[in-house]
Amino acid sequence: MDHKRDGGSAISGAQTLARWITLRMLKRARCLLPGGITALIFIVVKFRVQPAFTDSWLSIVADYTEATRAEPGNLFFEWSRSVDDPDVFVLVEAFADQAAGVAHMQGEHVKTGMTRMAEVIADTPEIVNVEAAGSGWSRMAEMTPTAHR
Repeated sequence: MDHKRDGGSAISGAQTLARWITLRMLKRARCLLPGGITALIFIVVKFRVQPAFTDSWLSIVADYTEATRAEPGNLFFEWSRSVDDPDVFVLVEAFADQAAGVAHMQGEHVKTGMTRMAEVIADTPEIVNVEAAGSGWSRMAEMTPTAHR
């Protein structure tokens, strides 16, 4: 297990990741884009799970997922499994604004969830964390369904 020293106490990799994300969100305090357009927090995380836990991953993260989806500032929190690698799961999540993202990271379910996930992942997760204009999913302008014949 990965540990770092901070004032004499051991900090797990999950706690370090949670602190880093919270600090990053606090530093990016801009919630409005030019023209008054709101900015949501859009996050995609790739988790490589130890093969022994691949089939139980969604059960392992079920409480964390349910609690996050119930947060007032959560817009979506969706898991997918890679079609190329069965040990990789992708989490796509969004929060209404910076305040909702910070509140999420301070939740007890996040600490508990990250600790549990750290026990079964095979590698440090990869993350994309950006602010994006809008308030949720939009329709794709480049494609619409063709008529069924």
